[in-house]
Amino acid sequence: MHCPHCGAVQDIPTAALSCVCPKCNRSMQMEDRCISNYSATTEFSTCGSLAVEKKGTIIVQKKVVAATLALHGALKGEAIVFESAKISSGGQLKGRLKARTLVVEEGATLEGYVEITPNIEHLSVDSPAPGAAAS
Repeated sequence: MHCPHCGAVQDIPTAALSCVCPKCNRSMQMEDRCISNYSATTEFSTCGSLAVEKKGTIIVQKKVVAATLALHGALKGEAIVFESAKISSGGQLKGRLKARTLVVEEGATLEGYVEITPNIEHLSVDSPAPGAAAS
């Protein structure tokens, strides 16, 4: 499992709901999360899966970090996905996406910068996308 804050690889028991990263000393949430309505936040992270349902919208100022992403609704901001990201038909992503794999279904909207990094060890949660303007 990867820490959503520093990217360090951790060995976590499958029954754990949360733990502290020994590298950055920050709390890690293990549970899968589902967004079914409007949510605006500074940052969102989970070591589990993130599903944004068809009527769900998540807007982040900093970033979303998750193991997997299933986007049926809308996401605005930066997303870092350690495994697979899928934007379903009708799903909308506006911003930046870093992921190991990406599936974009016909009818999905993708506006912004995408970085596919097959070697997960090179996927960093801190480095900005190349060419990205500072805000």
